[in-house]
Amino acid sequence: RRVERAATDFTAADKQLASYTRTPAQWLRILTPASLTGRRLVERTYGVGGPLIAERIRDLRKVVRLFARTHGRDRRCFLVRAPGRVNLMGRHVDHQGGHVHAMALDREVVMAVAPRKDGVIRLVNTEPVAFPFRELLLGDWRPTVAAVNDWLAFVDGEAVRAHLASTAGDWSNYVLAVAIYQQYRLPNRRLRGMDVAVHGNVPMAAGLSSSSSMVVASMEAVAAVNGIRAPASDLVNWCGEAEWFVGSRGGSSDQAAIRLARAGFAARMEFHPFRVSQYVPIPERAAVLIAYSGEHAVKSAGARDRFNERVANYRLGLLLLKKRHPRLASRLEYVRDLLPTALGVDAGRTFALLGDLPERITRRQIQRELGAGYADLVERIFSSHEDPGEYTIREVVAFGVGECERSRIAAAQLEQGDLEAFGELMQLSHDGDRVSGKLAGPLVAASGGIHSNGMPLHHLVGKYACSTKNIDRLVDIARAVPGVYGAQLAGAGLGGCVMVLAQRDAATRVRKALTDAYYRPREMTPAVWQVRSVAGGGLIRP
Repeated sequence: RRVERAATDFTAADKQLASYTRTPAQWLRILTPASLTGRRLVERTYGVGGPLIAERIRDLRKVVRLFARTHGRDRRCFLVRAPGRVNLMGRHVDHQGGHVHAMALDREVVMAVAPRKDGVIRLVNTEPVAFPFRELLLGDWRPTVAAVNDWLAFVDGEAVRAHLASTAGDWSNYVLAVAIYQQYRLPNRRLRGMDVAVHGNVPMAAGLSSSSSMVVASMEAVAAVNGIRAPASDLVNWCGEAEWFVGSRGGSSDQAAIRLARAGFAARMEFHPFRVSQYVPIPERAAVLIAYSGEHAVKSAGARDRFNERVANYRLGLLLLKKRHPRLASRLEYVRDLLPTALGVDAGRTFALLGDLPERITRRQIQRELGAGYADLVERIFSSHEDPGEYTIREVVAFGVGECERSRIAAAQLEQGDLEAFGELMQLSHDGDRVSGKLAGPLVAASGGIHSNGMPLHHLVGKYACSTKNIDRLVDIARAVPGVYGAQLAGAGLGGCVMVLAQRDAATRVRKALTDAYYRPREMTPAVWQVRSVAGGGLIRP
């Protein structure tokens, strides 16, 4: 009966896909620069036209041709896309209930996909040297996944650890993560595989979510070929949890921006529960530029350790506050719950709670204070990263509170077109990640605790410290250019890119300043480009 049910599901899936699929020859006839149909397809799909039309048609034709050469010229296939993203405000706090203000970029992952009758996923890439052919056998994982009751425990378990150790950095793991996650969700179904051709131009290890773009595109493809239908909010959450497979323990803001963005807008997103609460127009006079530092933000074991340890500081800080303030325990689940607007108190009370957190504390001290009641949870938190020796809980939670407040008020400033005020938020946000140079805002961490001195909460900088000296240097150069509103780290950090918000007529000055003061002294090719805001990803309707 399971086999019959699977066949029925596949038949339904094929019917759902019928209007999206074409043969490669049919796609190539549609995707012609001179074709009005092709131009309208791009404008409808991306929400913008102009120079983007020729660029997108070129890349879509490239992936269709690869599919035809590899998987068959007569196979009907569908196209799916997932753009990169940049987060204008709200970094490191999506998983803590903070707001995120993200836009999708005119850089993306595109796939041409056809369903198979078995459980095999075959992957080819337009850059075969960097991303070689891969074949994934879902049946090899099905018995292991069938016994899983907890996804986080599974991805932290020995089977996944061993697999990642033997395939470190392999591009196919992002596709495998999605397929295994769906098998975990649907233990009584045999998922079918797919033949996939992939092309991408989101810079890797640059903080622009190239990996999350791959995950979102893969989730759309796996769901489509298996007839899995769900609201976009569910798909976003699935993508965030699926990406845990590759070792990160972040939230789902990147995936949400990639899937739900609108052209010309920043999507203001809330979490726990997730929703897009507002689409805020990006003022026409504003330009968003990305500058690459030359340092890869690679998610190596060491980098993942650093990121997961930062998240652990949040979680441990909240547990300590629950223990020390039992009357507040039921109200403290995420860092955003420390805001005065959440607690119903004045800012002084929030500062006092932060001051009650330890500046430095060891694992043994944490275990001793929290006791047996929290022992299992604490061990789970510890298991996500190596022992840092001492946790800097106060500094990290202070950053989180300040960033939650900045992200709470950011949309109003952007909507009002107050780019100067928004730029100040960007500067304060980056200072919380800064590892070198001078802070733009006041220091807020003192040896005696956290002090406010009448300071607004959004000025709270703290110390998340996931920037680098080179990133800080790029930020400082950009900030000094006339017409720049603000600059900050783009992405999770430890390398990658800087994001610059500037007047449109200042873009040339920004490029020249960064070239003269950063790239040329390092004998690097300048890597600065202006990005356009496009619509979120999904299946492309012919």
